[in-house]
Order: sequence, then structure tokens, then C-alpha cells
Amino acid sequence: MNDLVAVANSWNDFYRQNRPGIPFLRNVPDENLVDWITTGRCLPGRALDVGCGLGRNSIYLAQRGWQVDALDLSAEALGTAREWAVSARAIIDFAETDVFDSRWQPEHYNLIYDSGCLHHVPPDDRHRWLSRYARLLSAGGQLAIVAFAPESGAPIANDQPPVPGSRTGWAFTEEGLHDLLSEHFVVDQLRRMRPKEATAPEMGVDFLWVA
Repeated sequence: MNDLVAVANSWNDFYRQNRPGIPFLRNVPDENLVDWITTGRCLPGRALDVGCGLGRNSIYLAQRGWQVDALDLSAEALGTAREWAVSARAIIDFAETDVFDSRWQPEHYNLIYDSGCLHHVPPDDRHRWLSRYARLLSAGGQLAIVAFAPESGAPIANDQPPVPGSRTGWAFTEEGLHDLLSEHFVVDQLRRMRPKEATAPEMGVDFLWVA
């Protein structure tokens, strides 16, 4: 079994279980995405939602005029995402694959949104991922990242070997995430996600970085 299959199986098991109280399992967008869209930081165009999960951020973008491609390795998550999108009348092209699939065209996207994917990428593979993101973005395109801060409880040690099928991920210090991203992009914002109530129309927890 290769690593991608192991990861997909692990996330399929996760999404099959009833897990009340987990913020990203609600059909509401990230608070930072709402902030960026409503303040005009990101204007409608073509978006790629990497590790889209249940499609909550993809749906938000599609309802606001974006052309959205969304990918995830979990067939279980994508099944729910497609149902939610239909209910929301949101047109989204969902794909069960990863960001290195040849279907994703270079210089095609105005926005790549990665909410909780990069922190699951093994440290020695992160630059390859970020280089891929840079290649897929059009001129002037933007990358948005949501990633674990140390308070998430995930380990920080960059020399920790990857565990096949693990969902634990790795946390970033502020300096570590800034330094990593700045090797590929201009970092114009790096802050903590603003916490939101469990019933709020946005998802927000303060153990995540947003950039």
C-alpha cells in the first residue's frame, strides 16, 4: 500500500465516524476566508481548494462567483461535499486526487486555498508542494494557508519521520511558517485564526495560523 492510499483510507475512516463538536465538520467557511472575500482582498476568479474535505470553503467561494475546482483524497468526504454543494446550488468540480495530478493546469488559478493540508505534508516534502502551488497560480495569484499552531497539540519537530496514514500532522511556529512560505511567496499576512462560537456562521479556532 503506498502512502497516498494509506492517507486516503485513514481519512475515509475518519469521515465515516460520527464526530460531533469538530469545527471543520460543520458546513460553514473559515473566518479568514470570509474576511478576505468580504474586504475585497480576493476578487472572484478561478480557485483551487486543496484538501477540501466536506467542501465548506468551496461552497462559500462558488456562491460568490468563483469558478472552483476542489480536490481531496477521501472519497467519503467528497461524497458529502457533493451533496452539500447540490443543496447549496453551488457548481464545483470535485476530484478525488492530489495537487500533483496533471489535470491541474499551470498558471490557471487566481487563488489556491489550503485549509489544513500543508500541515499534514511531511517536512521534507513541503517545498515540493509550495513549488507546485506557485506553478499553478496565475500572475498575481494568491495562496491562502490555514495550518496548525503549537497549541494544536501537534508536534513541531521537523525531523520527525512521516507515519503512513497518520492524521496527526505537524505544527508550525510563527517564524517557521513565515520562513517556509517566504521562500516561495510574499507573505503579506500571518495571524492566528479568530475564534468563533460553535454555532457561528464561520469556523474559527485560535490554534490555527492563517496566512
